[in-house]
Amino acid sequence: MYSDSVQYTASELAETRVELARLEKQEQELVQKLCHVRAAIQVQRTKLAMELPAPIDRLPNELLMQIFKLSVHESGLELAGVSRRWRNVILHCPGLWTTIMVEERMSLPKLKTHVARSSESLLDIEIQPRKEPSLNTVLDVLIPCAHRWRSLVIHCFNGDLLKNMLTTMKCTTYPSLTHLSIRSVRNYPPSMASQFYSGSCPRLEHLELEGCGDRSFVFVQINRDIFETSIPKFPNVAHLVLKGFEGPSAAVPFAFPAARHIDLSHPSVARSLFSLRNGSITAIHWPHLESLTIRDVGIWSLDFLDGLIRWLRARRKMDTPMLLVRFAFSNPGLDEGMVTALPEAGSIVTILYEALYGLCRLGWVDVPLAGIVLSGTLNESLRLEMPNVYPNFIDDIGAAIIQRRIRSSAGSSRPKRVYKDDYHSVVTIGFPRPASTTPKSTMNPIAARPPGNTV
Repeated sequence: MYSDSVQYTASELAETRVELARLEKQEQELVQKLCHVRAAIQVQRTKLAMELPAPIDRLPNELLMQIFKLSVHESGLELAGVSRRWRNVILHCPGLWTTIMVEERMSLPKLKTHVARSSESLLDIEIQPRKEPSLNTVLDVLIPCAHRWRSLVIHCFNGDLLKNMLTTMKCTTYPSLTHLSIRSVRNYPPSMASQFYSGSCPRLEHLELEGCGDRSFVFVQINRDIFETSIPKFPNVAHLVLKGFEGPSAAVPFAFPAARHIDLSHPSVARSLFSLRNGSITAIHWPHLESLTIRDVGIWSLDFLDGLIRWLRARRKMDTPMLLVRFAFSNPGLDEGMVTALPEAGSIVTILYEALYGLCRLGWVDVPLAGIVLSGTLNESLRLEMPNVYPNFIDDIGAAIIQRRIRSSAGSSRPKRVYKDDYHSVVTIGFPRPASTTPKSTMNPIAARPPGNTV
């Protein structure tokens, strides 16, 4: 009985070994097959990935065109070389060809390509003429589409070249032109702006005429032909940047009756505009004016104040809305990208506040104040000490901080050397004055303190 049981068990084990061997072989075959399947899957995935377009190529053409419009590239021709699809989109989108910057290195074929590709879209043109032969060629291409000019900026330091250029453009009308800027011009031609009067540019809204002397802050005067006229020559201009003029003051608002924003680039322009000796403008002029900006103000150039005060008082008596008057101070370092704290800035702000508060809404354009002292422990008890340049100045600073109306102009954590013996970086704080002439109540827990004020 025992031997039969042993024999049965031995037979069963033999069968088990055979079955195990079979299963192991089958396992090896399946594993090998699985490896082959996985390899085949990877091949197909790779092929599929290679055939799929890049994410940016999956975007619809409309969205792709918007991205191209925000591109930093000066010319669509550069982007057109990336791919066939990009080329097709760029070459068939007139909106990507509307900005034309004419420089000396720009070739004539490239200019013609821009004009042709822009189709009938409005054009924004910037011209920096250097030589007359090339300029005449450029104008031969651009003037036939003058009806599509939306904005025109001209940079020219050669008065004769500018005169010839404007003479060539004189017999043309510009029905779509809304923005015109003629900048950095020496020796203005006598009638250099005549072709941009209202008859030629019925939609002109923004006009900037700039001319500067070689060694002086006194700007070369814009010719009186622009202003002395029987009818307004620029009835639609809403934003006027004025850097000098010749003739009676009242002729300026007559030439630009619809001005809403006026930017005077130097106090001498404000002095001429508001001086009684020059036939000062009256309160009835510029009824729609919303803001007046006077730039390059210094402690030595405040002689325009008497005329400005007289004019603002007359406006207040007529119950016109309180005008926003903004001041930007003279800062020699700005031309080199350096913002220098001005020792006299606090005094200038005080003078302007005492003279104009209640007559207008005062505004400041990036005025770097000196005398601001930082003390205390980081993240614990920092304190600011600053001059109290006008009543409630400390309250305004505190409100600006609490409401996060602060921006840093330092650019990085590395300080800029501004003074000879120390470092300085500027924090600009916006603190608009209320329209009401009543001093505002102090809702801020940060109150004004005696000299040596601390926030």
